[in-house]
Amino acid sequence: MSSLYTESLFSCVQLTALYRFEQENSIVVLLLFGIGCATRSNAILSCGFIAHSILKHFVSYELTLPIVSLDHLNMAFVFSTVTTLLKVLLLNGIVLVLFILFQLHGYSLYCFPFAGDTSHD
Repeated sequence: MSSLYTESLFSCVQLTALYRFEQENSIVVLLLFGIGCATRSNAILSCGFIAHSILKHFVSYELTLPIVSLDHLNMAFVFSTVTTLLKVLLLNGIVLVLFILFQLHGYSLYCFPFAGDTSHD
């Protein structure tokens, strides 16, 4: 019963991130979600919370704006859509950076031979 498991750390970080996400949208929330991704790989699903929040705001606010003219609607809608998608990609990218760094660390440890190891020659 003295083994080190990551489930409790993962649960603590994810629940804290979700609580803070409901209170405020800040970089701390992204870092907490990122730490969760570095702890357990299934925390990648937390990117869905961020995407859902941004897309919910887009649908409820941007799609209900009054139509001024057809040309204005097209340019404003395209600009708003592209901005929203870039925001989703950027914020989820920040969350996934810690997961990617952890995976690269494991890859470099086990997939590259050690420089001083001569047992494989």
